[in-house]
Amino acid sequence: MSGTEKGVVYLNQYNFRSLMKLSEVHKFCDGTLMKICDNLIDMVNKNQLGHGNQRLKGRDWNDKDIKRSNKMLDKINQALKRKE
Repeated sequence: MSGTEKGVVYLNQYNFRSLMKLSEVHKFCDGTLMKICDNLIDMVNKNQLGHGNQRLKGRDWNDKDIKRSNKMLDKINQALKRKE
């Protein structure tokens, strides 16, 4: 990822928004990684990306967003495999 590093915003155990950066994936526990992974898969594969998507109100996803999400999913899956 060039420029500013992106990540995923998720709800932590206290229901506050937190940012998981791509470089910090290895710091998170398996439960958090699985929760984020399931939500990303749901958003990318099962939901409509773009207009009318209830989970992504106010913004359409483009190809760059999908690539970033897939990159995050790959990184999460690598971290989960290493922990096994």
